[in-house]
Amino acid sequence: MSETLRDLVVSLSLNSDNFARNIRSVQKQIQEAQSSFKLASAGVADFEKTAAGLSTKLDTLKRTLSLQKDAVGQYERALGQASDKLQECYTRQGDYAQRLEEAKNRQAQLKQEVASAAAAYKQYRAALGETDSATIAARGNLDLVKEEYRQQTAEVRKLSAQQTALQKSTQNAADAFTTAQTKLNNARAAVKQTQADIESCNRALKTAQSQWTAMGKTLEDFGQKASATGKALTGAGKTLTTTVTTPIVAMGTAAIKASLDFESSFTSVRKTVDATETEFAALASASKSMSTQIAASTTEINEVVATAGQLGIANDYLVDFTRTMIDLGNSTDIVANEDGSYTATMPIDKYNELVDSWHDSTAKQLDEMPNSETWSTITAVDYDEQFSKVTLTTSNSQVGLSEAFAPLQAGLIACIYQQFAGQPVSCVVSIVDQSGAELASTTYPDALDQDQRDSLTAN
Repeated sequence: MSETLRDLVVSLSLNSDNFARNIRSVQKQIQEAQSSFKLASAGVADFEKTAAGLSTKLDTLKRTLSLQKDAVGQYERALGQASDKLQECYTRQGDYAQRLEEAKNRQAQLKQEVASAAAAYKQYRAALGETDSATIAARGNLDLVKEEYRQQTAEVRKLSAQQTALQKSTQNAADAFTTAQTKLNNARAAVKQTQADIESCNRALKTAQSQWTAMGKTLEDFGQKASATGKALTGAGKTLTTTVTTPIVAMGTAAIKASLDFESSFTSVRKTVDATETEFAALASASKSMSTQIAASTTEINEVVATAGQLGIANDYLVDFTRTMIDLGNSTDIVANEDGSYTATMPIDKYNELVDSWHDSTAKQLDEMPNSETWSTITAVDYDEQFSKVTLTTSNSQVGLSEAFAPLQAGLIACIYQQFAGQPVSCVVSIVDQSGAELASTTYPDALDQDQRDSLTAN
């Protein structure tokens, strides 16, 4: 009853537009779910490794995932609101810019009219005198034009102030949009992390409940009983305990530990690599096979695979990249320098092999940008062999929010490869429309600030 009531309260609160309050409500529910698991595991040794503990953990993770998805929904709504506000500011700023330009043009025109009216008044006054009707009319016209000019000048000042205020509002809206996008990205990352934790917990639970584990536990229990019985026997019984019981106990325990240790280290691979279950199964098999061929454990191999995934190495090259990096680690001399940097010496053929692998991965990442979920308006990508020039084709007639950050991704991907390959680090990224007309062009890393450039080109 209490759980149903709690879900109802959360559901009702999430229907409001107070996103900050909604997010706090979700976070409190997540904390409650996690505290419930801590309560269940309190005082129970290795609770997380038991079937009951893993089952409880799995329920907690599923509850957390559901709440995190609620949070993602809130952040998506907040981002939509921020996007609408930013678009509104852009539109209003453009409207006021046009009005200001028109007001300034009218002001300049009136200034000329004032000068002409003043000249006419002086001419009539000099020729006909101050009291002549023509002079009086010219004076009246001058006063009217001056008053209109004064009012237009005031209008220009007002529009200029409004334009300045709108520019600040637009900047604030842009900052709010960026913040909302960042929070949404973090929320989606949290969902992906929890999904990976659920998959890991499911595998651990299946391992704990599997026939192999049950057999191991049975053997261990049998061994303990045999050991207890053996203590009451004579020398022959002690020999039986030593030669039979102890190996059985060790075999059951080692089998369980090896299975859980591998799944634990492979969790890091699932966190950084975006792959299908079939691909993950192939990677796991390759890791186990590789550990029998080179001087590295499956834990070490899985750590390199996870790092490769974090670097953006394409899935097709993960195994080759991992094998190359471990071989390099076994055959490379690394010396620490006095300034805190490191100098690595490796065979040239190994280095070339690694550069070629990275080149292929960089090309694959660029090739996957067009028509992707992230860059749906990018329809094509072209680049040269050294990635010094990348051209992105958009289906739009101008650069909008949907492709504004595409050059940054393409530029960083290219520059990271260039730095690693020892090439000049410079990439010109252009956006063109369907006809090939250039809409924008940016050079990286020149477009980055100094700290970002230092980070990119650090040795």
